[in-house]
Amino acid sequence: MRIQCPFCSYHMRGITDSMLGRKVRCPDCGKTNHLGKDPFQSGRILGDFIIKRCLGGGSIGAVYFANQISFDRSVALKVLTKEYSNTKGIDSFLKEARAAAKLSHPNLVQSLGVGEEEGVCFMAMTFIEGETVKDKIKREGRINVDEALHIVQQVAEGLHFAWMESGLIHRDVKPENIMLSKEGTVRLTDLGLAISESEWHEDMEISGSPSYMSPEQFTGEKIDTRSDIYSLGISLYQMISGKLPFSGSTLKTVARQHFYDPPKPLNKIDPLIPVKVSNLVRKMVEKEPIKRFQNMEELIREIWEVRQTTAPDKDLVPGVHTISIRRLDYDLQKLSKEREEHIKVEKTKESISSAVLARILIIGTPVLLSVGIVFWVIISHRNEERSRNARLVNALGTMIDDTTSDVPEVEVQWNRLYKNLPSSKYDFDRELRTRMLYFREKIRNRRLSDQLTKAEEQISNIREEVSSQLEGLIEDNRKKAEMLEEKQREFAVKEQRLNLMALKTSDTQEESGRIIEEKNRLEERLREVEDLYQNSWQNSLLVRVYAMASRGKAEAAKVFLKSENARRPGNEEWIEAKMDKLDQIRRFEEQVASSGSKYADIFVADGRIRNIIGGMVELITPTGAREIPLTSLSVNDLLPIARDVFPGCNDKDLYEFLLIMTDSMSQANNLPEVDSQVQKWIDAICDQRIDRIRNLSFVDEKKAREQAKEFIKEFENTPGMNEKFKPELRKIFQKDLLF
Repeated sequence: MRIQCPFCSYHMRGITDSMLGRKVRCPDCGKTNHLGKDPFQSGRILGDFIIKRCLGGGSIGAVYFANQISFDRSVALKVLTKEYSNTKGIDSFLKEARAAAKLSHPNLVQSLGVGEEEGVCFMAMTFIEGETVKDKIKREGRINVDEALHIVQQVAEGLHFAWMESGLIHRDVKPENIMLSKEGTVRLTDLGLAISESEWHEDMEISGSPSYMSPEQFTGEKIDTRSDIYSLGISLYQMISGKLPFSGSTLKTVARQHFYDPPKPLNKIDPLIPVKVSNLVRKMVEKEPIKRFQNMEELIREIWEVRQTTAPDKDLVPGVHTISIRRLDYDLQKLSKEREEHIKVEKTKESISSAVLARILIIGTPVLLSVGIVFWVIISHRNEERSRNARLVNALGTMIDDTTSDVPEVEVQWNRLYKNLPSSKYDFDRELRTRMLYFREKIRNRRLSDQLTKAEEQISNIREEVSSQLEGLIEDNRKKAEMLEEKQREFAVKEQRLNLMALKTSDTQEESGRIIEEKNRLEERLREVEDLYQNSWQNSLLVRVYAMASRGKAEAAKVFLKSENARRPGNEEWIEAKMDKLDQIRRFEEQVASSGSKYADIFVADGRIRNIIGGMVELITPTGAREIPLTSLSVNDLLPIARDVFPGCNDKDLYEFLLIMTDSMSQANNLPEVDSQVQKWIDAICDQRIDRIRNLSFVDEKKAREQAKEFIKEFENTPGMNEKFKPELRKIFQKDLLF
């Protein structure tokens, strides 16, 4: 491979993979270069391009910011990974390059060149400095209605050109593939899945992003430009509302929603979204292609019509098949336009001022006086109307700032007042409308704040309920402990009595033997009671300590164990073993929670791990990247990582602490090597659940019965369910639970 020397820009040749990560001397300037381990590091040369930095990566390749040597221009260089550098992958890669090269349109990213060097396939594309629509949604929550329509209008122009020019269907239209340049141009990227209408055949592989795919894409039916209209409609829905209309947890669920579930209308999500916009999106995402817009031309014209009512100034809306190369900044554009109009008016005034003055003098003072009176009356009426509007706007502002006011009522007042405000270009009227738009955002914030307050109240209620249940559980355990201590005292008294009886009846061997047998039986019973109390105390302690550990409070659990050890001596060895287990959990969390990309490319049930940062795992799934908590991974998913953190530790011990950390006891019986300690913990959890169900049955039998069914379903495979736990539940409800 070739790498550019950072000191003299000499192209160092003959660099091998084994030399990466080492020091290499430049043969031209003699200075030592510290090469990184990444084969595509800054300075790597591929064909006519020098890599500068990585812009992003995906499942089939990565995109780098690079410089084209021959033309001295910046490009985006897409490099195919080794895993996809096979015949099928290269054919698809070249197909994307050819499709992008044929289409030269301001709203499409164009391919500038393609090549191969030392087994590495690469493609140069137009470099766009900006962000994707997905990034903008993530940053802002959602996009202003007219700005979203502006973006979709430009994307539709690019798709219309691709369809009319080559019969091309993109098949992967989504916010992630829509770029917004700093100059304001909207460009559609990634033609990797695009096909020509003539290339379709019945056994063609189904491709696309499930959240945005049309129903006909899922079934493999013949598709046309109407499929792209559907995907563009889903994207527009997400831009305006900030969320997808369909978001099932599995591919099957998402597909079913695309086929059968109608999306919630946008104007029902937010009443301030115009009905015309809601109807436009609804028609774009119709289930049957015949009910959608039949081509991009029809869609673009409808978008233009809708924007005549949504744009602050309809004169600034680009016409059909007009490419917008300006940033969507209405204030700046209006200012420029008003300045031009002002200059025209001033010139007109100068040219006609002398003529007007002459006519006024001819008409005479009486006519001028009459006109002045009429003009004064008009101005007075207008000033009075403006004063009234200003008072109403001020009153609305006071109502919004009043935290006791009802938000829906405020929204009704805002809509009524905004419709009645004049839409003239005078500064005073424009200021009132601007204030009203600001008030609309304050109303939205009030609504969101109210929703947040309700959510916090619900969370607080749940916390109080859990705390109350925990206190009840602790009180029950305390009463059980007192009962056991009372039994111990009773047995001690009986033992003393038996000793006295043995002394009194020592002259009779038969009676003495009976007394000794009774004493042994009572001693055995006493040991059983002590063991029962010990097991109950240990199980109760295990449930509480491991519950704390599963919520990331391993250190607090250790402090609690130490206090229990001081309160109940004689259990040091047992408690020490549990503290070692908590140390094992803490060590695992410390080493893995921020391990970055150390465990990248490990496959789990939901996809492939990209990195682990702050206890959150970024997964690469068929539907895209997403983040989940580390403890939400299954025990089998975490086992390879645990083996790496604790080399030499057997799987049985690893299973135990992973079950504790992820709070997955109901899955323990599905895993191998479950020892008796884990089984005791499961039994303790089941006993406590039955106790809570028993207590709840006294106040709400229906709710207790539902919880009993959930308990049976969760621990169905647990040993002792049929022999012990189901009979206990039948005793509570005095009849079968329809198990």
